Amino acid sequence: MTKFRIFVFFAALLMPAAALAAPRTFQEFANILVALMSDTSIVLVVLGLVIFFYGISTNILNLHAGKSEAGGKIKAYFFWGVIVLFVMVSVWGILQIIQNTLFGGSNDQLSGYTEDQQLNFEQEQFVQ
Repeated sequence: MTKFRIFVFFAALLMPAAALAAPRTFQEFANILVALMSDTSIVLVVLGLVIFFYGISTNILNLHAGKSEAGGKIKAYFFWGVIVLFVMVSVWGILQIIQNTLFGGSNDQLSGYTEDQQLNFEQEQFVQ
C-alpha cells in the first residue's frame, strides 16, 4: 500500500511536466516517436556490438582452451551475430527513411532549438 502511495505522489509531482511536454500537433508527436525509436535503436546497436564482441572473445578463449565443440559454436556465433547486427542497423536505416519521407528529412525539429535560437555564424561576432 505504501508503494502505491509513493507512486501516486511522484505521478502527481510529474504530471505538470508531462502536460507541458505534450506535443501540440501530430507532426510534433510523430517526430518525438521517431526520435525516441532512433535513439533506442542506437543504444540497441551499441549493446549488440558489445555483446557480440564479448561472445566472440569468450568463444576464442574456449577455442584456445582446447574444447572441441568451441569451433562450431564460434562459427554459429559469428554467423548469427552478423545477421542480428545487420537487422538492427537496417531498422535504424528504415526509421531514417520513414522520417525523411514523411517529415521532410530534417533533424532540426528534433534538436529543441528554433531557427532564432540556433547559432548563425555569419553574424558580426563571428566574422572578423
